[in-house]
Amino acid sequence: MTSGYVGPEGDPFGEFFSRFFGGSGNPGQPGGPRQIDIGRLLSQPARELVKGAAQYAAEHGSRDLDTQHLLRAALSSEPTRSLLSRSGANPDSMATEIDGRAGPVQHQPGTVPPTALSLTPAVKRALMEAHEMARASGAGYIGPEHVLSALAMNPDSAAGHILHAARFKAEAAPPEAPDTAQGRQDRPRPTTTPTLDKYGRDLTELARENRIDPVIGREKEIEQTIEVLSRRGKNNPVLIGDAGVGKTAVVEGLA
Repeated sequence: MTSGYVGPEGDPFGEFFSRFFGGSGNPGQPGGPRQIDIGRLLSQPARELVKGAAQYAAEHGSRDLDTQHLLRAALSSEPTRSLLSRSGANPDSMATEIDGRAGPVQHQPGTVPPTALSLTPAVKRALMEAHEMARASGAGYIGPEHVLSALAMNPDSAAGHILHAARFKAEAAPPEAPDTAQGRQDRPRPTTTPTLDKYGRDLTELARENRIDPVIGREKEIEQTIEVLSRRGKNNPVLIGDAGVGKTAVVEGLA
């Protein structure tokens, strides 16, 4: 498996994220700080948000992917646009402000590879804070709502300044925001496993409701898990590894 691989074979954004956050093939020096491959932890909608931000930055002649580019992409996609609207912000007005600062388009779409951009320290900080938010909420992946909240947490950044002026706060984007944005109404249902429901998540039910992101690049591990579960004896698979290597993804893929 290549370092930073996420998505279809040959996807250049795997290398894009691996370059800045490390990957399975770039663990860092022994004894040094452990690197986190953010690319592997992004949900598909969050991944599309970052790709859109990089494309916007490249088209406007920027050499860096900065927080205002992430915010501009969030203003044009769901569920983040709806989250901003419900908080009282005006996404169209904010987009106009960012477009005015960016100036006219300097390059036609596709002529400048977004993967050639560098990440500003503020973007790195935002993505790492989005990762921490996702972990704290129990989410298996970083969603667009986590990225939006992380942008709002740093009022000194370009995006944070705009969000602060719009009176948008990080807590305005709850972990369950994607379902809310799609009009989903969860109703309490009777259960025969209250203790399991309290301390765990029914991944099979989440998969049935299409609330789990696709798992890519873990087919071998999932097949091995199924093989162990299918045995007549000694059929308890154990997934071990450092945080962030993809143990939850294997279980979600199995579900």
